Amino acid sequence: MSINSCPTEVLGLFVENVSCESTLRNLRAVNNTFCDLATPRAFRTAYVTNTPSSASGLKSLMECTPLAQRVTAIVFRSSDVPEEIRRDTVGQKAMHVALISVFAQLHRFPAVTALDLRFMPRICYPSQNAQGQTDDSERASHLALQNVVLQSLVRNTQLPPVRTLTLDNMIAFPFSFYGDAGFARLVSQVDSLRLSAHGMANMHAPGQNTEELWGWMWQETIPIHFLMPSQRQLTSLALVSDQPVGADPHVELAALFYPALRHLELGGVVFTSARRVEDFVVRHRRTLATLVLDSCPMHVDSADGAPARTWGHVCDRFHEELEELVDVQIRLRTEWGLDQMERSEGVRLTYEHSLTGFGYPRGQYCEEYEEVDRPAVVRLFGGVRARKQRLERGAGARASTVTGSPSVAMPPAQSQAGQPFVVPVM
Repeated sequence: MSINSCPTEVLGLFVENVSCESTLRNLRAVNNTFCDLATPRAFRTAYVTNTPSSASGLKSLMECTPLAQRVTAIVFRSSDVPEEIRRDTVGQKAMHVALISVFAQLHRFPAVTALDLRFMPRICYPSQNAQGQTDDSERASHLALQNVVLQSLVRNTQLPPVRTLTLDNMIAFPFSFYGDAGFARLVSQVDSLRLSAHGMANMHAPGQNTEELWGWMWQETIPIHFLMPSQRQLTSLALVSDQPVGADPHVELAALFYPALRHLELGGVVFTSARRVEDFVVRHRRTLATLVLDSCPMHVDSADGAPARTWGHVCDRFHEELEELVDVQIRLRTEWGLDQMERSEGVRLTYEHSLTGFGYPRGQYCEEYEEVDRPAVVRLFGGVRARKQRLERGAGARASTVTGSPSVAMPPAQSQAGQPFVVPVM
């Protein structure tokens, strides 16, 4: 049997199982049937990088109406460029103009519901030139690029409602346009919001106090303009900082409540004896199904070095009050920088004596506290596992929607003396 005689339904099943977009686009050239079947899938996601040629390519796709109508997601990736290109002011201006021209016209993709914007993930430190002078051009270029992309979006008053918004590896600079109506319109309709930001090391603000600007971003701009109380439809929220936040700068979460929230990820968010972050989590006890704590320390502020609030207290509270939780993931990164994904072998809940602990080994000198917390961590993981098993047994045909989440494993009954306990996740 030749491919031309295959029923269209069979060919459609074949195309549905092809995930590679370049392969889907190649299939369009086979014949008219494959072209009709593959086109809707081949152009669902449009990609663009920080180069004029990439921006021009996206603009060409935008101007082809039949294909532009198929695009549902825009993905932006910032990549490293050689120093000579970065110093080419004419070329950099051309790149900015090209990006402005496409991001200011994203409404020409009328079906877009997802924006995935990921800026430079690594830490950028000032360098020294041949004359021994400080060269901060790299950080300046990354900040300018972020400004160009986001401000172009904010000014696009015709952009269709965005349901999934990812803003990764941002420089935590409090741009004034975050307070504009256009930015409020962008974030107020999302169902899924992910925000990750660099620490102060990536800030570029000549003549200004970078610590104050960075603190203002987390204390005022993010709670007020990113985490608006009006996002009642929000089902997924991820809030990540490479440099820990929560103790200093304080992150105000007291006024925030999302009645539909099912997934919550906190990265680098410091828990304290004031319980503000803890209360924010528990406030969603009737809906929260997944909780991810990624490198979130407990701040120790007592003079004798003992924590006033322990992870044992928090885990017991989560165990008792998070009645819908079926997936808990606790991770600890071992390096700094949003591009560094190395993690400890197990899962640890650690403590931090300084205000942020940035640049120091995570979890240092807190093993004795972790050992005391261990029974509460066992109870939390055990309760989550039991709840998940009950749901699997009772869901019947719907069990597959529950078992898609990572399984929760119990920690071992005993830990080796002198070693911090870990909770392996299998």
